[in-house]
Amino acid sequence: MKIVDNYFEKQSCPLCETDSTNSRSRYFVIQYDSFRNEIRECLNCGLHFKKNFPTEDYLIALYGAGYSHYSMDNFADDVQSFYPRIDRIQTQTGRLLDYGCGNAASVKAALNRGFDAYGNDPFVLPSKNFLSGRLFSLDAAKHRLRELGEFDVISMWATVEHLVDSRNTFSNIISILKEDAILVFNSPYGSSLAARLKGGSWHMARISEHLQFHTRKSIKYICKMHGLELSSSRICGSPFPFGLNYTQEVMKNTKGDKISINEKKKITFKLSNFILAKVSKYLMFFRKFSWFISILRIGDHIEVQLTKIKDYEKA
Repeated sequence: MKIVDNYFEKQSCPLCETDSTNSRSRYFVIQYDSFRNEIRECLNCGLHFKKNFPTEDYLIALYGAGYSHYSMDNFADDVQSFYPRIDRIQTQTGRLLDYGCGNAASVKAALNRGFDAYGNDPFVLPSKNFLSGRLFSLDAAKHRLRELGEFDVISMWATVEHLVDSRNTFSNIISILKEDAILVFNSPYGSSLAARLKGGSWHMARISEHLQFHTRKSIKYICKMHGLELSSSRICGSPFPFGLNYTQEVMKNTKGDKISINEKKKITFKLSNFILAKVSKYLMFFRKFSWFISILRIGDHIEVQLTKIKDYEKA
Protein backbone atom coordinates (compact mmCIF):
# COMPACT_ATOMS: atom_id res chain seq x y z
CA MET A 1 0.00 0.00 0.00
CA LYS A 2 1.37 3.41 -0.91
CA ILE A 3 1.94 5.84 1.93
CA VAL A 4 -0.46 8.28 0.29
CA ASP A 5 -3.32 6.02 1.29
CA ASN A 6 -2.65 6.88 4.94
CA TYR A 7 -3.05 10.61 4.44
CA PHE A 8 -6.47 10.98 2.86
CA GLU A 9 -9.98 10.45 4.16
CA LYS A 10 -13.39 10.53 2.51
CA GLN A 11 -15.55 13.60 2.99
CA SER A 12 -19.15 14.72 2.86
CA CYS A 13 -19.87 18.16 1.42
CA PRO A 14 -17.88 20.67 3.55
CA LEU A 15 -20.42 23.46 2.98
CA CYS A 16 -23.82 21.87 3.64
CA GLU A 17 -22.59 18.56 5.12
CA THR A 18 -24.79 16.53 2.79
CA ASP A 19 -23.53 12.99 2.37
CA SER A 20 -21.40 12.42 -0.71
CA THR A 21 -24.05 10.04 -2.05
CA ASN A 22 -26.14 13.17 -2.77
CA SER A 23 -23.56 14.35 -5.27
CA ARG A 24 -22.36 13.51 -8.74
CA SER A 25 -18.92 12.90 -10.18
CA ARG A 26 -17.35 15.66 -12.29
CA TYR A 27 -13.77 14.54 -12.99
CA PHE A 28 -10.65 13.02 -11.44
CA VAL A 29 -7.23 14.45 -10.66
CA ILE A 30 -4.05 12.50 -10.05
CA GLN A 31 -2.20 13.54 -6.90
CA TYR A 32 1.07 12.31 -5.47
CA ASP A 33 2.24 9.99 -8.18
CA SER A 34 -0.79 7.73 -8.47
CA PHE A 35 -3.55 8.75 -6.04
CA ARG A 36 -6.75 9.24 -8.05
CA ASN A 37 -8.95 11.82 -6.32
CA GLU A 38 -12.50 12.45 -7.46
CA ILE A 39 -14.10 15.90 -7.69
CA ARG A 40 -17.83 15.77 -6.98
CA GLU A 41 -20.66 18.29 -7.26
CA CYS A 42 -23.04 18.57 -4.32
CA LEU A 43 -26.60 18.39 -5.63
CA ASN A 44 -27.87 20.28 -2.56
CA CYS A 45 -25.66 23.39 -2.41
CA GLY A 46 -23.76 23.26 -5.71
CA LEU A 47 -20.24 23.18 -4.24
CA HIS A 48 -17.61 21.14 -6.09
CA PHE A 49 -15.37 19.29 -3.64
CA LYS A 50 -12.78 16.55 -3.51
CA LYS A 51 -14.04 13.20 -2.35
CA ASN A 52 -10.86 12.70 -0.31
CA PHE A 53 -9.33 15.42 1.89
CA PRO A 54 -5.86 15.31 3.47
CA THR A 55 -6.02 14.28 7.12
CA GLU A 56 -5.40 16.87 9.86
CA ASP A 57 -1.81 15.70 10.37
CA TYR A 58 -1.20 15.93 6.68
CA LEU A 59 -2.55 19.50 6.54
CA ILE A 60 -0.19 20.51 9.34
CA ALA A 61 2.68 19.17 7.25
CA LEU A 62 1.40 20.98 4.15
CA TYR A 63 1.12 24.34 5.92
CA GLY A 64 4.53 24.34 7.54
CA ALA A 65 6.63 27.48 7.87
CA GLY A 66 8.03 26.90 4.38
CA TYR A 67 4.63 27.08 2.70
CA SER A 68 4.66 29.51 -0.24
CA HIS A 69 1.92 31.85 1.04
CA TYR A 70 3.90 32.52 4.24
CA SER A 71 7.10 33.56 2.48
CA MET A 72 8.39 37.08 3.10
CA ASP A 73 10.90 36.94 0.24
CA ASN A 74 8.82 39.03 -2.17
CA PHE A 75 6.71 40.86 0.38
CA ALA A 76 6.82 44.27 -1.35
CA ASP A 77 5.63 42.74 -4.62
CA ASP A 78 2.93 40.81 -2.76
CA VAL A 79 1.64 44.05 -1.22
CA GLN A 80 1.47 45.66 -4.66
CA SER A 81 -0.49 42.72 -6.03
CA PHE A 82 -3.23 43.23 -3.41
CA TYR A 83 -3.94 46.88 -4.21
CA PRO A 84 -6.36 46.14 -7.11
CA ARG A 85 -8.33 43.77 -4.90
CA ILE A 86 -8.50 46.26 -2.05
CA ASP A 87 -9.55 49.04 -4.43
CA ARG A 88 -12.48 46.95 -5.72
CA ILE A 89 -14.07 46.66 -2.27
CA GLN A 90 -17.28 48.68 -2.27
CA THR A 91 -16.45 50.52 0.94
CA GLN A 92 -13.03 52.03 1.54
CA THR A 93 -13.23 52.75 5.27
CA GLY A 94 -13.63 50.94 8.58
CA ARG A 95 -12.28 47.80 10.24
CA LEU A 96 -11.13 45.07 7.87
CA LEU A 97 -10.18 41.50 8.69
CA ASP A 98 -8.40 39.31 6.16
CA TYR A 99 -8.99 35.67 7.09
CA GLY A 100 -6.27 33.37 5.78
CA CYS A 101 -3.82 36.26 5.55
CA GLY A 102 -0.67 34.19 5.03
CA ASN A 103 2.34 36.53 5.07
CA ALA A 104 -0.03 39.47 5.83
CA ALA A 105 0.74 41.34 2.60
CA SER A 106 -3.03 41.82 2.24
CA VAL A 107 -3.16 43.46 5.68
CA LYS A 108 -0.31 45.82 4.85
CA ALA A 109 -1.98 46.77 1.56
CA ALA A 110 -5.29 47.46 3.31
CA LEU A 111 -3.54 49.58 5.93
CA ASN A 112 -1.84 51.58 3.19
CA ARG A 113 -5.26 52.18 1.61
CA GLY A 114 -6.68 53.59 4.85
CA PHE A 115 -8.43 50.61 6.44
CA ASP A 116 -8.05 49.74 10.11
CA ALA A 117 -6.84 46.34 8.98
CA TYR A 118 -6.16 43.06 10.80
CA GLY A 119 -5.18 39.57 9.70
CA ASN A 120 -5.89 36.05 10.88
CA ASP A 121 -4.39 32.78 9.73
CA PRO A 122 -5.14 29.45 11.45
CA PHE A 123 -1.69 28.04 10.68
CA VAL A 124 1.46 30.18 10.44
CA LEU A 125 1.95 33.91 10.98
CA PRO A 126 4.96 36.21 10.47
CA SER A 127 7.05 37.36 13.42
CA LYS A 128 5.15 38.75 16.42
CA ASN A 129 7.04 42.00 15.89
CA PHE A 130 5.47 42.38 12.45
CA LEU A 131 2.28 44.50 12.38
CA SER A 132 2.20 44.24 16.17
CA GLY A 133 -1.27 43.67 17.60
CA ARG A 134 -2.89 43.21 14.20
CA LEU A 135 -2.27 39.52 13.50
CA PHE A 136 -4.07 36.54 15.05
CA SER A 137 -4.02 32.79 14.64
CA LEU A 138 -7.51 31.40 15.26
CA ASP A 139 -9.31 28.63 13.40
CA ALA A 140 -12.78 29.93 12.52
CA ALA A 141 -14.05 26.38 12.09
CA LYS A 142 -13.49 25.82 15.82
CA HIS A 143 -13.54 29.33 17.31
CA ARG A 144 -16.30 31.97 17.42
CA LEU A 145 -13.82 34.88 16.88
CA ARG A 146 -15.85 37.26 19.09
CA GLU A 147 -12.71 38.50 20.82
CA LEU A 148 -11.67 40.14 17.56
CA GLY A 149 -14.71 42.46 17.61
CA GLU A 150 -16.92 43.33 14.63
CA PHE A 151 -15.80 44.32 11.14
CA ASP A 152 -17.01 46.45 8.25
CA VAL A 153 -15.21 44.23 5.75
CA ILE A 154 -13.99 40.64 5.94
CA SER A 155 -11.90 39.38 3.04
CA MET A 156 -10.79 35.86 2.19
CA TRP A 157 -8.22 35.95 -0.60
CA ALA A 158 -7.10 32.54 -1.94
CA THR A 159 -8.57 30.99 1.20
CA VAL A 160 -11.99 29.40 0.72
CA GLU A 161 -10.63 26.61 -1.49
CA HIS A 162 -8.42 25.54 1.47
CA LEU A 163 -11.22 25.22 4.04
CA VAL A 164 -11.94 21.82 5.54
CA ASP A 165 -15.09 22.83 7.42
CA SER A 166 -16.64 25.55 5.25
CA ARG A 167 -19.99 25.47 7.05
CA ASN A 168 -18.70 26.46 10.49
CA THR A 169 -15.96 28.71 9.11
CA PHE A 170 -18.44 30.86 7.19
CA SER A 171 -20.88 30.86 10.10
CA ASN A 172 -18.31 32.11 12.62
CA ILE A 173 -16.79 34.66 10.25
CA ILE A 174 -20.14 36.13 9.25
CA SER A 175 -21.17 36.35 12.92
CA ILE A 176 -18.57 39.13 13.46
CA LEU A 177 -19.61 41.01 10.33
CA LYS A 178 -21.59 44.19 11.01
CA GLU A 179 -24.99 44.80 9.41
CA ASP A 180 -24.65 46.22 5.89
CA ALA A 181 -20.99 45.14 5.98
CA ILE A 182 -19.19 43.25 3.22
CA LEU A 183 -17.78 39.75 2.88
CA VAL A 184 -15.50 39.50 -0.15
CA PHE A 185 -13.76 36.35 -1.35
CA ASN A 186 -12.41 34.72 -4.47
CA SER A 187 -12.40 31.05 -5.32
CA PRO A 188 -11.34 28.75 -8.12
CA TYR A 189 -14.52 28.61 -10.19
CA GLY A 190 -16.05 25.14 -10.27
CA SER A 191 -18.06 25.97 -13.39
CA SER A 192 -15.16 27.49 -15.32
CA LEU A 193 -14.19 26.33 -18.80
CA ALA A 194 -11.00 24.88 -17.36
CA ALA A 195 -12.96 22.78 -14.85
CA ARG A 196 -15.64 21.68 -17.32
CA LEU A 197 -13.42 20.89 -20.29
CA LYS A 198 -10.07 19.93 -18.77
CA GLY A 199 -10.75 19.28 -15.09
CA GLY A 200 -8.12 16.58 -14.78
CA SER A 201 -5.45 19.02 -15.95
CA TRP A 202 -6.76 22.13 -14.21
CA HIS A 203 -3.96 23.52 -12.08
CA MET A 204 -6.31 24.75 -9.32
CA ALA A 205 -7.75 21.25 -8.87
CA ARG A 206 -4.40 19.48 -8.97
CA ILE A 207 -3.06 21.37 -5.94
CA SER A 208 -3.48 18.99 -3.01
CA GLU A 209 -4.55 21.64 -0.47
CA HIS A 210 -7.25 23.00 -2.79
CA LEU A 211 -10.22 21.06 -1.51
CA GLN A 212 -13.29 22.76 -2.99
CA PHE A 213 -14.40 25.10 -5.75
CA HIS A 214 -17.36 27.45 -5.55
CA THR A 215 -20.09 27.96 -8.13
CA ARG A 216 -22.88 30.51 -8.40
CA LYS A 217 -25.22 27.98 -6.80
CA SER A 218 -22.95 27.48 -3.77
CA ILE A 219 -22.63 31.25 -3.36
CA LYS A 220 -26.43 31.58 -3.38
CA TYR A 221 -26.54 28.86 -0.72
CA ILE A 222 -24.16 30.86 1.51
CA CYS A 223 -26.32 33.95 1.07
CA LYS A 224 -29.50 32.08 1.95
CA MET A 225 -28.01 30.42 5.01
CA HIS A 226 -26.40 33.52 6.50
CA GLY A 227 -28.54 36.48 5.52
CA LEU A 228 -26.34 37.89 2.79
CA GLU A 229 -27.08 39.28 -0.64
CA LEU A 230 -24.86 39.28 -3.69
CA SER A 231 -23.58 42.81 -4.38
CA SER A 232 -21.18 42.03 -7.21
CA SER A 233 -19.37 39.19 -8.91
CA ARG A 234 -16.68 38.90 -11.54
CA ILE A 235 -15.00 36.08 -13.41
CA CYS A 236 -11.23 36.45 -13.17
CA GLY A 237 -8.02 34.43 -12.96
CA SER A 238 -6.21 32.67 -15.78
CA PRO A 239 -8.20 32.60 -19.04
CA PHE A 240 -8.79 29.20 -20.58
CA PRO A 241 -6.65 27.35 -21.59
CA PHE A 242 -3.81 28.98 -19.64
CA GLY A 243 -4.96 27.65 -16.26
CA LEU A 244 -3.83 24.12 -17.06
CA ASN A 245 -0.85 22.31 -15.58
CA TYR A 246 0.96 19.24 -16.81
CA THR A 247 3.14 18.45 -13.82
CA GLN A 248 2.17 16.63 -10.66
CA GLU A 249 3.38 16.62 -7.08
CA VAL A 250 5.20 13.60 -5.75
CA MET A 251 5.02 12.57 -2.12
CA LYS A 252 7.85 10.58 -0.59
CA ASN A 253 8.32 8.97 2.77
CA THR A 254 11.37 10.32 4.61
CA LYS A 255 13.05 9.52 7.92
CA GLY A 256 10.62 9.61 10.81
CA ASP A 257 7.68 8.91 8.48
CA LYS A 258 7.49 12.60 7.56
CA ILE A 259 6.25 13.61 4.17
CA SER A 260 7.80 15.68 1.44
CA ILE A 261 5.38 17.41 -0.90
CA ASN A 262 7.61 19.80 -2.82
CA GLU A 263 8.92 17.59 -5.58
CA LYS A 264 7.31 17.60 -8.99
CA LYS A 265 7.69 15.57 -12.14
CA LYS A 266 6.43 15.99 -15.67
CA ILE A 267 3.79 13.49 -16.64
CA THR A 268 3.49 14.41 -20.31
CA PHE A 269 5.47 16.36 -22.82
CA LYS A 270 3.78 18.03 -25.70
CA LEU A 271 4.99 21.34 -27.08
CA SER A 272 1.56 22.94 -26.63
CA ASN A 273 1.33 21.74 -23.02
CA PHE A 274 4.83 23.02 -22.25
CA ILE A 275 4.02 26.47 -23.65
CA LEU A 276 0.76 26.69 -21.72
CA ALA A 277 2.45 25.71 -18.45
CA LYS A 278 5.16 28.33 -18.94
CA VAL A 279 2.84 31.15 -19.97
CA SER A 280 0.48 30.42 -17.06
CA LYS A 281 3.15 31.57 -14.61
CA TYR A 282 2.99 35.13 -15.83
CA LEU A 283 -0.26 36.10 -14.13
CA MET A 284 0.54 39.83 -14.26
CA PHE A 285 0.05 39.57 -17.99
CA PHE A 286 -3.52 38.38 -17.50
CA ARG A 287 -4.37 41.09 -14.98
CA LYS A 288 -3.99 43.71 -17.70
CA PHE A 289 -6.94 42.13 -19.50
CA SER A 290 -9.15 41.35 -16.48
CA TRP A 291 -12.12 43.20 -17.97
CA PHE A 292 -11.88 41.08 -21.12
CA ILE A 293 -11.69 37.85 -19.11
CA SER A 294 -14.74 38.85 -17.06
CA ILE A 295 -16.87 39.80 -20.07
CA LEU A 296 -16.10 36.58 -21.94
CA ARG A 297 -16.34 34.49 -18.73
CA ILE A 298 -13.20 32.54 -19.63
CA GLY A 299 -11.33 32.91 -16.30
CA ASP A 300 -10.91 30.08 -13.81
CA HIS A 301 -11.78 32.10 -10.67
CA ILE A 302 -14.84 33.90 -9.37
CA GLU A 303 -14.72 36.92 -7.03
CA VAL A 304 -17.81 38.00 -5.10
CA GLN A 305 -18.83 40.72 -2.67
CA LEU A 306 -21.69 39.81 -0.34
CA THR A 307 -23.51 42.31 1.88
CA LYS A 308 -24.97 41.35 5.25
CA ILE A 309 -28.70 42.14 5.23
CA LYS A 310 -29.80 44.53 7.96
CA ASP A 311 -32.23 43.06 10.52
CA TYR A 312 -32.14 39.72 8.69
CA GLU A 313 -32.73 37.62 11.82
CA LYS A 314 -35.67 39.83 12.80
CA ALA A 315 -37.35 39.54 9.43
